[in-house]
Amino acid sequence: MNNKLKEKLQLLIDRSSMLGLEKQDVSTAQELLHNLEFGLSLDTVVDQLYEYDIHIDKETFDLIEYIIEYMNLPKEEYSFVKDLCS
Repeated sequence: MNNKLKEKLQLLIDRSSMLGLEKQDVSTAQELLHNLEFGLSLDTVVDQLYEYDIHIDKETFDLIEYIIEYMNLPKEEYSFVKDLCS
């Protein structure tokens, strides 16, 4: 489980960086991922994407939804992510 989740989170971090997420936020998410803090890594990315109003494509949105489902997190807590879809 952890390897697949780490791979998907790394992909999300990379995509978010390409979309314009600040280097400090990318670094924080990377560090959390490295320390196996998967939920905090995800929260860092999606919270900062939202905070800076960084629009995401459908593929990135689908990736976020996949990670949320994979981690068995409540979807309603991440409903704000839909607002970022361009």
